[in-house]
Amino acid sequence: MSKLSQREALIIIFPAILIIVFISFFFKCNNSSENFQEKILPDHFHGIVVKKYIDNGNHANGMIIIEDENKRREIYANSWTGLYDNIEINDSLYKVKGDSTIVVKSSKTNELTRRKYFFGKGTVISH
Repeated sequence: MSKLSQREALIIIFPAILIIVFISFFFKCNNSSENFQEKILPDHFHGIVVKKYIDNGNHANGMIIIEDENKRREIYANSWTGLYDNIEINDSLYKVKGDSTIVVKSSKTNELTRRKYFFGKGTVISH
């Protein structure tokens, strides 16, 4: 290959490699189904919501902090679940391991809402 054709090849190959790396990274970080399977289904928790915030250092995911018996823990509440948007401070949350249903008890109305979380959305199944 001449110098000119090597340069042309580099101009074509380098951006192609960058695009492939970017796309691979994007799909790895945004695989909501995988996040759901790994972070929500095997989890179990109960407690009162003491704080909720957007974690800008973690792809702007919603995070909920619950407290039970003076123990605090964070709950991953990505926006696609709808959980973050449908709870308030002092609400109670309860989830059984292996089930995608999260029970929310409103601190204002004492109403129980059961939400079944699927890949892509949360659906109210009963009040």
